[in-house]
Amino acid sequence: MLTLGTSHPDLAAVPAPPVSGGVAACEAWAASVNLRAVQLVQLGHEAERVRLIRSCVRKIGQLRVKARRSEKACELRLLTKRVKVDFLAEHPPTEDPLASCAWSYLQLCQVLHRICTEPGLDLQRTQDLVETLANAGFVPCASAIAELIDSIKKAR
Repeated sequence: MLTLGTSHPDLAAVPAPPVSGGVAACEAWAASVNLRAVQLVQLGHEAERVRLIRSCVRKIGQLRVKARRSEKACELRLLTKRVKVDFLAEHPPTEDPLASCAWSYLQLCQVLHRICTEPGLDLQRTQDLVETLANAGFVPCASAIAELIDSIKKAR
């Protein structure tokens, strides 16, 4: 098992992602983390951690649009059907495909924070978690969003 040691002070100081603000609030945060990683590459520090950061930031960027769509659909469902989603729940919303992309995106941001700040991370396990969370973007549940919109139109 390959683990990461203590992180560079610039990474250890990364604030927690603003996950309570939702997908849009985390986008600028992820960009700032990426810029910190750029500085470390320029200095030749933390190569393994920077590779993991780069991978996670890339997945966050790839999932961004689908996560926003998922989040907006859940907001619409809350307004019309009073179904609330806890995007910050520890466990995935396995019975709620509409929420999967937004939940996964916010989890990726939390994983990125751990990559930056936690010593002793298992490199392979963390990379596997990043890849698996990002897979939500391959199954964004467009049909669940379409069904929600259809049901709202029919209720009018």
